[in-house]
Amino acid sequence: MSAVADQLGQAIEQMGRMQRILESYRNEILTKHPRNFTLLAEGPLEQLRQLQKQIDEYIQHLHARELSPAADPQSAPRCFPLFTRYDTSIVEEAPDGGRRSG
Repeated sequence: MSAVADQLGQAIEQMGRMQRILESYRNEILTKHPRNFTLLAEGPLEQLRQLQKQIDEYIQHLHARELSPAADPQSAPRCFPLFTRYDTSIVEEAPDGGRRSG
């Protein structure tokens, strides 16, 4: 159970990182390039949704175990499929009006 608790902590920390990335995008990109913000925000927002879903599933599992004390303690999830990778490179408007990765 300790490994699962560690992963739960990592998931919560990862959510904080995703929120900080979104704040950074908001502060640095939103006012200058709103379209780029919407594109860049998709990755962190999807990551937040996935992490939230995994945390919800784990909490539901714990709740079900409390309601059914005879449940096998070994049936607890051993890990979460955390930390989906995505590209956080900044997309900027090129002088010719096209897009480029930065």
